[in-house]
Amino acid sequence: MQSKIDEFLNVIQNATEIVNKGKGLVDNDYLYAFSNSGQQLAKNVEQVMAHDRSIHIGIVGRVKAGKSSFLNALLFDGEPLLPKAATPMTAGLTRIVYAEKPYAKVVYYDPKDWSDIQKQAAEYDSELDRRLVEEKKRAKRRVSEEVLRNRVAEKMPDNLKACKELVSMANNTPSIKGKLGNHETIKIDDLKDYVGSHGQYSPIVKNVELGVDKPVLKDMVVVDTPGLGDPIISRSKEAKDFLSSCDLAILLSTASQFMGNEDMQLLSETLPGEGIENVAFVASKFDSGMLDDPNSEKQPIDEVFAVTESKLKEVLEQQIDSRSQTVRQFDRIATKYRNGETKLHVISSLMFSAAQKKANGQKFNEEEQKAIDSMKERFIGMDDSEEYLRDLSGIGVFYEEEFEPIREKKEKIVQEHQNNYIKDHCIDFIKQLNTIHDEAASNLNQLEESSIKNSQQKIKLIQEATIRMRSQLEDVFEQANHDISIRLREISSEIRGVSSNYNDIDVSTKKEVEHHTTGHWFWKKNYDTVSQYSTASVSDVVRNIGQYVDESDRLIIQNMDNAFDINDIKQKVQRIVKDTFETSDVDFNVDDVVRPVKLMLEQLTLPPFKTVDSKKYQKEISDSFYSATVTDDEIATLKVKQLEVMEEIKSDIVDKLSEIESQVSRLMKEKAVNFTDDIEKHLVRSQKMLQSNLNNKQANIERYKEYLQQLKDAKGVFQNFEV
Repeated sequence: MQSKIDEFLNVIQNATEIVNKGKGLVDNDYLYAFSNSGQQLAKNVEQVMAHDRSIHIGIVGRVKAGKSSFLNALLFDGEPLLPKAATPMTAGLTRIVYAEKPYAKVVYYDPKDWSDIQKQAAEYDSELDRRLVEEKKRAKRRVSEEVLRNRVAEKMPDNLKACKELVSMANNTPSIKGKLGNHETIKIDDLKDYVGSHGQYSPIVKNVELGVDKPVLKDMVVVDTPGLGDPIISRSKEAKDFLSSCDLAILLSTASQFMGNEDMQLLSETLPGEGIENVAFVASKFDSGMLDDPNSEKQPIDEVFAVTESKLKEVLEQQIDSRSQTVRQFDRIATKYRNGETKLHVISSLMFSAAQKKANGQKFNEEEQKAIDSMKERFIGMDDSEEYLRDLSGIGVFYEEEFEPIREKKEKIVQEHQNNYIKDHCIDFIKQLNTIHDEAASNLNQLEESSIKNSQQKIKLIQEATIRMRSQLEDVFEQANHDISIRLREISSEIRGVSSNYNDIDVSTKKEVEHHTTGHWFWKKNYDTVSQYSTASVSDVVRNIGQYVDESDRLIIQNMDNAFDINDIKQKVQRIVKDTFETSDVDFNVDDVVRPVKLMLEQLTLPPFKTVDSKKYQKEISDSFYSATVTDDEIATLKVKQLEVMEEIKSDIVDKLSEIESQVSRLMKEKAVNFTDDIEKHLVRSQKMLQSNLNNKQANIERYKEYLQQLKDAKGVFQNFEV
């Protein structure tokens, strides 16, 4: 295998040397892009293609998807060895491997990483102050500075918030300077001081490696990755490097907000983009998903389990169908799922933890007790015995059906990844070589047919053309900005409107009969009094909130692509550029103009929408009431609280959409101002290069011909490379 790796790296090196011979013949941007692709691959190929290596398994999903709890249940019998990260700021990458003698190795940020984090923390303070001044001006009524500051802080960019939190936490961390840039081995029992939200060294720990005596982990590397979109740049790069060598991903998505926008971006773009096509799907926190069942009447738990699982499978199938064939590798993921090679598992790590406590004679913690009480209240047949809770958790089934067989399938999975890794990169390199070849062929054609005078005339006409099309291009981006703003506001309005569909609380009337006796002996009298009272379940409101957030997420996913029609913008821009140059007095090859325009348009992307976490609001409801059932006057309090929380959710979602609107507006305004200038710079630069080559025309024509042949040969090597 090593000889094959060396051979492939040699092919890339030779191709890069050939491509770089194009300096002065094609635009340098093409050369840099090819060289960077080669350097990135060289960094990871040794790890991916190593012979008889361990299989690399990534535990992936958004923040608070329950990744650490899942691994604690799967590998550590429910013991909280991997602490929960309260926020994405305290969630680092954790690598778990087999070791006869257990150990934990912590790696700290290097001084440069930490310096960058401190700079962004300082930027947070200045940006917060600036936004606070603006918020005070906009405030329509008198609001305390503390409330305004908290409101502004909620909307601050994630990367700045993350760095601010780390630096604030680090103020209480001893001996920072002595640890930065170093690593140390510690006892696993001491790990809580180094990871999670309460570890004193957590803010300066970049990653952790755990060696545990679990034979199932032999020949495996399991990595608990930070949530999607890790705001700490150096950690994000590290996670990306790991994903590029990952053979199999276990994707966790919470049952209450299953396969939302962030999860689908990970599944259809990030994982396939890193060559990962083996994905196991997990609907985590399944107990919460069951409690979100809309039926307010008490139902058999087995029926609710089956219905909820079926709905989740339907959601996954719909999402996969909607995004198939958009990315080459994603189509492989979709095919494996449709063929039954991969499947969906429903998991409740919380129920597994409760089962372990039951087995050990321990009391349930508050979260476990509340979940079990709610399920007993809602479902017929809910049982809190160890065996029942263990079965309900789904951990045992996942371990037997999915995790344990990984070792048996290791060779097949690794071999498949290695084969496709090289094939996919060969295709990517061929595509880049085709683009460079087309650019060089076009430049050769211009060189053969042009003169210095003609090129100078073209530069003048390019400048005139850009003047003519500037206002049209500005109009395209300004109109797009206007249309996006309107659509995002319409989405906000829809989200506000549908909230009324999720206000129902089932209030039932109950009677209580009390038996009374008065007098004695012959004068004894028996009589009854009947009192009537109303009851309502707090779980109705918890369910309403979960369903409202789900519906809001669905509306956003469904409408976001329509809100930002990138293809429409591209077509309009290309049409304007094409029409402008086709009507010029000089014979322009329109493809020479459109090609760089297409490259520039590839940078137009919509910022991802990060949905709100329903658990935050559901906890707010649960914490407001001591019992799962309220009576009489408390029902009015429950209804008021529901309205308050619904308003809070609406406000938070609308604020997030407003932030996206602001980001898109900045992007569109920037493009409106700079796009025409960028086109002009690129085209003029090409003509200047042409003029330089005209000074030694015949020699450079021969250079082009030789270069084009070398590009063809390099492409042929990639096409014929056998894994």
